[in-house]
Amino acid sequence: HTSPEFAMKKLLAAGETRIAAFAHVWRNRERGALHSPEFTMLEWYRAAEPYEALMRDCANLMGLAAEGHRADQATDAIVRLVTAMQMPDGRWRSPYRPPSEASEFTATAVALRGIQLYGNGKPIHRRALAAAVSWLESAQPNTTEDRVFRLLGLTWGGAAQRVRDAAIRDLLSAQRADGAW
Repeated sequence: HTSPEFAMKKLLAAGETRIAAFAHVWRNRERGALHSPEFTMLEWYRAAEPYEALMRDCANLMGLAAEGHRADQATDAIVRLVTAMQMPDGRWRSPYRPPSEASEFTATAVALRGIQLYGNGKPIHRRALAAAVSWLESAQPNTTEDRVFRLLGLTWGGAAQRVRDAAIRDLLSAQRADGAW
């Protein structure tokens, strides 16, 4: 495996605080629908940073679209990775582990949007989007964050207006009498 991970972690141990690598890599073991022997990898590390920093990095990647960034080799690699991480039921699991918390609704909506913006309409990406919308239509949100990102995902994914209207009503029903959430 030619991943830059080991070398990057050695640099972290030597005192580097921010490291990024965008590399063409090969692996000699795993192969299959989700594992290619040759691919492009974006990997980055930040020493002594909270997980929110990684969340900001991911949001900044989404910001590429807001700035009109065109699809390129980097966005193609990210879309392939994100598509491969989709669960069979159509959702994406949150990449964060306890004690950190994050919403699968957030992960699914953000993944859906990234694929929608940079997936170039390939059949595999259209199927991923349809599966994500289907999951968002049937999944039951528990928090305000879940409800907000469910609505965003349904809107971005082009769900039927009646489905989006129901999601709006569900979100508004969670608002407290004092107007707060």
